[in-house]
Amino acid sequence: MKISSLKSDQGMFNLIEFSDEAKFIDALGLDLKDKGSKEIVEEILSAQFKVYSGVDSKNFDGVSGFILDPELSLKVFAKHQIDIGIGLNLDEPQAEHDPLALPNLVPEWGVEQVRNNYGVAVIMMYYHPEEEGALKKKQFLAEIQDYCRYEEIELIVKLVVYTPGDRKFDWVEFRQDQLQAVEELRNLANLFVLQYPNDSLACATLTTQLDVPWIISDDNIDYGEFKERLRDALENGASGFMVGETLFKEIEGMRKKDHSPDIESILKFINSQARDRAIELVRISKEFSQ
Repeated sequence: MKISSLKSDQGMFNLIEFSDEAKFIDALGLDLKDKGSKEIVEEILSAQFKVYSGVDSKNFDGVSGFILDPELSLKVFAKHQIDIGIGLNLDEPQAEHDPLALPNLVPEWGVEQVRNNYGVAVIMMYYHPEEEGALKKKQFLAEIQDYCRYEEIELIVKLVVYTPGDRKFDWVEFRQDQLQAVEELRNLANLFVLQYPNDSLACATLTTQLDVPWIISDDNIDYGEFKERLRDALENGASGFMVGETLFKEIEGMRKKDHSPDIESILKFINSQARDRAIELVRISKEFSQ
């Protein structure tokens, strides 16, 4: 599939990411090996799919696409007849990432399986231009892209530029590193998902340096801050957003007195506040569509 399958009617990428459910599963004290826990997780995911796709709404057309993992969210999504574009992760979600390592690919899953499921390939890459393994990571990404071309599907790269352990984070240095990383990898993706560089000019510079569209990731920040970042990014050339935990992370703390998940509160939140957030983000995106 092409990344165009993930675009809205206005030509924007309004994407919700369901590729790291491990966080809310752990936070709610659930274990997928337990049948009851698995049913709860599937109920929560199903509710989100219906709400964010707009299938049960008369005044919300939904987001333009979902990003799924093959081990859980894809299997739940497949049970529903929802007409929406999907991106499928090639790498495994992990509680902690080693930024120096190559992406850890999902066993017995790959580009061919993504194509067979009518999805766009998605991979997350931790990268720093000065790291020792930079060349190996570029070669790895080039091989993934070549395979995607062979299978006639396109590739989304979620690029995470990290701060080396011997340095303190600095926005000026981050922007320089991010721009260099984008220049080095610019030909290896059909769509980039990038961190917000905390500067309007830096957003505009990313736009001019790329021949393919880029969208902003949520970085798991508070929703209020994210929507302001989104406005700035869109105003300076970004083509949309990929949002995950920022949209619904409050559900992680919804427990009863006995510490079991408060399903009623979770579903109520999804159908109200989380839905309203999705509607607002799509509305903001529409304001900047061309």
